[in-house]
Amino acid sequence: MSSDLENKCPNCNSSAVNETVLTDTFLYGSPDCVVPLTVTEIVMTCADCKEAWSDWRGEEARDEVVKRYRKAFTKPLIYIDTQKLLDIAEGLEELGKLDSAQTVRETAADSSVTQTDGD
Repeated sequence: MSSDLENKCPNCNSSAVNETVLTDTFLYGSPDCVVPLTVTEIVMTCADCKEAWSDWRGEEARDEVVKRYRKAFTKPLIYIDTQKLLDIAEGLEELGKLDSAQTVRETAADSSVTQTDGD
C-alpha cells in the first residue's frame, strides 16, 4: 500500500527517506481528564533535511491504542427494561421482600437511567 509520495520527504521532496520503529507517548482525553498513551509506530525521517513524519500506519497504530484504552477503561451504558424491573418488584413483593421491591421500583422510576422499550 506504499505510494511514491509516501517515499518522498514532504518538506524537501527528497527520496532519501529512512523508516524507523519508535515508541512514542501521546496525550488522549478531554481537558479535565487527560491520560498518556504509548504507541509503537513507524516514523519516516529524511536523510537530507531531517524532517520526521508518520503515515497512515502511525495513525492506525494510534487508533488501535485508543480503542484498547477505551475498551479497558470506559464503562458501558446500562440499558434497563423498565417493565421487567416492575415485574421483578412485583415478584419481590409477593415474597414479602418489600424493601428490595421498593429499591427496584425506585430504580425503574429513576429518570437518569436509560430505558429500553423491551426489545
